[in-house]
Amino acid sequence: MGIIAFFIFLTGCARPEVPEYLGIENMRISQLGVQQTSIKGDLKFFNPNHFDLQLKHVDLDVYINEKLTNHYQLDSTIDIKRQDNFYIPVYAKIDLQSLMGDVLQLLFKREVKVRLDGNARLKKNGIAFNLPLRYEGVQNLDSLLQLPR
Repeated sequence: MGIIAFFIFLTGCARPEVPEYLGIENMRISQLGVQQTSIKGDLKFFNPNHFDLQLKHVDLDVYINEKLTNHYQLDSTIDIKRQDNFYIPVYAKIDLQSLMGDVLQLLFKREVKVRLDGNARLKKNGIAFNLPLRYEGVQNLDSLLQLPR
């Protein structure tokens, strides 16, 4: 009986798995400017854990084609259901002039390399802990961006 209780205790105290990044959804240009463009969207993640979590804080650098385009912070509580998808809303201001060297690539390839690098502060049963958020991949521009209406 003691071994079973000890196993349950260890399982309950196990450090949660890092949420899996699934992509960017609902990305749209909210303001188009010559020097700076504002983009809104949702980062989609999956909670692989068998328990609910709370997201308390996100500190994230967003790179496009290896250029730092935005530092993003979120200080809102997001409830995350076990083994379910969840979304983190993002708002970024991108300096288009810094990406101008990549214009030909954007016109012909229609894709960009996106890298996310940061940390999330999560809470499980009142105990807070930090987890790294890391992603690197290629995003198709046609499916990524929608112009404002």
